[in-house]
Amino acid sequence: MKFLDKLDARIGLQILFDFDDVTDAIKFAKDNGFRNLELNLNNIGFWQQLGKSQERKKIRGFAENNDVRLLVHSPEGLSFFVPDQKIRTAALDSLKIIIDWSKELDIERVTFHLGSDLFFGMSGKRIATYEFFPDYFQKTITEVLTEIKKYAKDKTCVCVENVGGFRYPFVLEILDRLLGENLALTMDIGHIYRMSGEIRENEIAFFQDHKKFIKNCHIHDNNSEWDQHNIIGEGKIDFVPYFKMLADTDSYLIFEVRPKESAVECLRRFNSIIVPKLVAPES
Repeated sequence: MKFLDKLDARIGLQILFDFDDVTDAIKFAKDNGFRNLELNLNNIGFWQQLGKSQERKKIRGFAENNDVRLLVHSPEGLSFFVPDQKIRTAALDSLKIIIDWSKELDIERVTFHLGSDLFFGMSGKRIATYEFFPDYFQKTITEVLTEIKKYAKDKTCVCVENVGGFRYPFVLEILDRLLGENLALTMDIGHIYRMSGEIRENEIAFFQDHKKFIKNCHIHDNNSEWDQHNIIGEGKIDFVPYFKMLADTDSYLIFEVRPKESAVECLRRFNSIIVPKLVAPES
């Protein structure tokens, strides 16, 4: 079925801790039936390897010879919600390095986090600094996203993930204006389910309304209590509506579970549990 073929061609896994060498990760993906591999650059070995020109050349050739498409997840921890412009500039420069590597490696998707604002206790409530300085942070995040989009043009597609500051109302308004061309979204299903009530419903609605901009998707399960990154089926998430939402997009579908054997089990469960539900006639 064309519906399933479109999904199957875009399924992949993310590798974080399992290997020190990118070529070993590519070989594992190939040997286990994955056509796509997202490299998480929180892996120190991956970061150091990609930092060498000769290694990048070797990795691109190895990936092409094994017919494995590479994606990248940028390192976490850096935040654009800081008052010091020098820190924001350093975070931007780090992301620009990854964008340059991605062009050289023919990587189509780079996922990144905006980071989070700081929250302070105030008379028994948690108050974020953006609530007191809304104009400053709206201007700052607009400039950051505009700069990232501009720098990545003709190099790769940069995808903002739904975590941290992504959920601040003014950020969603900015994204609504700026999404398009090579600025896109990474929809993390586990992160959506980690929320509850109106927050979860609003986030699903945002992705549904901006479906054409979803270029990457992270898939993992949880019980809604915390971000467990479980194998699908080891939590409470109904994945079928999400797969149906993404079926007519060109989003990659990445099992973001650890260790690597968990991704293999996710693929097995996708084929044995999810696929029958996707093809079953609706009652």
